[in-house]
Amino acid sequence: MTELSNKLVGKSSLSAKTVNRILGFNEEIPLSLTEMIKGLKITFFQISPVSDSLNEFYAELKANFKELGVQVIYFKDSLDDSGKVKPDIAVFVAGMNDDYLMVNHVSSLYKNPIIGLYEKKCPAQSSDSNQEKLDAVVSVLAYDVVHMAIFVDSENWTICTMNGAIIVTPRKEDLKPTVLDCLVPKLTAQVVPPNILSDITYRNGVFDPESADFTQIVNDISEAALLLKKNGLIMSHTSVDSLKHKSKFHERIVRAYLDERTGMSYGFMAWQLPIKAKPAILIDSERKEKNHANSKGIQINFLGIDYLVDTPDVWVLVTRSGSDKTHLDISKDIVRLGLSDGQIILDLPSREDEVQEIKPSYDTNAILAHALGNSIISSLLKTVIGDNSFSTVLENDGVSLFHWHGFLSAQQLPVHHFDHGSDNPSVSCSTRQSAVYSLTGKIEALEKSVIENSPFLGDVHIEPHHGTNISSTQRLTEIVEFLQQYYPG
Repeated sequence: MTELSNKLVGKSSLSAKTVNRILGFNEEIPLSLTEMIKGLKITFFQISPVSDSLNEFYAELKANFKELGVQVIYFKDSLDDSGKVKPDIAVFVAGMNDDYLMVNHVSSLYKNPIIGLYEKKCPAQSSDSNQEKLDAVVSVLAYDVVHMAIFVDSENWTICTMNGAIIVTPRKEDLKPTVLDCLVPKLTAQVVPPNILSDITYRNGVFDPESADFTQIVNDISEAALLLKKNGLIMSHTSVDSLKHKSKFHERIVRAYLDERTGMSYGFMAWQLPIKAKPAILIDSERKEKNHANSKGIQINFLGIDYLVDTPDVWVLVTRSGSDKTHLDISKDIVRLGLSDGQIILDLPSREDEVQEIKPSYDTNAILAHALGNSIISSLLKTVIGDNSFSTVLENDGVSLFHWHGFLSAQQLPVHHFDHGSDNPSVSCSTRQSAVYSLTGKIEALEKSVIENSPFLGDVHIEPHHGTNISSTQRLTEIVEFLQQYYPG
């Protein structure tokens, strides 16, 4: 341990190409702000005349994007032959009115982020509850069918997203830091549901959450749900039926964007099923090629030493997308997710009459990245440390995973849990970037543990402007009870 303890945090490495392959991503994912700026294209459009004040902000925003190196395209040049905005161009829209919706003039719901600019105070007030803030923001997004809203008044400009993020910046401050740290990543890494047809193998009637095999795990999820109902840690399900729409047509657009879900819910509870990870193989220079040829694993440089680590199939029980996390119906609200050789598998409960309601979580990629990362962590621990509590718990019981839209400081972490991610670009848990950050950050967290010669019992993934994931050897009920001291309800 002496040699390892003298290393610096941040010396471990896992190539982006390898991460993409084991997570099943078939294209490069921009992970740094530099990469995001390079690929981002935006245009600006005014539906109707705006005030001098909003026009000034509008021009300032555009100038900041240009100074950062983002490709800003004249609106007329952004259109294809049919008069619609070409794919992969984000559209900032000012002068909103009920007679013109930009969503009618873009090529794709998913490939053309629409950002509405409003000259008024943010409808979510600081005195509102988290649920009231969310409902106020989502109501605006749904009514104007925009992916993001920016509210501008004399004192502040406020960015609001569909996943509940509310970022306030004083007007007297320079716009550039917020444009770079918030808008660039959120426009690059969009919140979209997994593609059920191309990304996931969908299996009906092969999983029964009420089976005796899952009793302890399901009981823990159910008990945690009851605790969440009391403390309000997770915001409630937002139903599409509860939202006001300009027309039935635009309601259908909203439903299509949500992949025909009944609505959106925020946060998830999951249990990674037990798995016995193989010890990592130490690679020396003489045997490196031989070990590569005989291993199905991936190469990781951990604190200056090369290892081969196995990447087995991983399985997770998780609350389904759109369910009310505080009032679960176990027969249909728990599904089983798997990752096998980069392919996602979704196993549904056996009640065929309920199948159509069940959709994969927006956070599917991040959930499975955490699960695969836990297996990798266990492999490294077995070789670097030897016998350890994390590997034992993962093998015998599995580990828990909890996501909510809140944060812990470095001083508030559960014992022997290590944080990561606070310096990452501010993306949501629903993005592929989040999945990559989850997996690679977990290795960074293990670095801290080894260097500090401290047991590793889990990691806390901080997602700026979004929320937190806790992966832990503790049960979900223990995690929720722990968080109650900081979120008393």
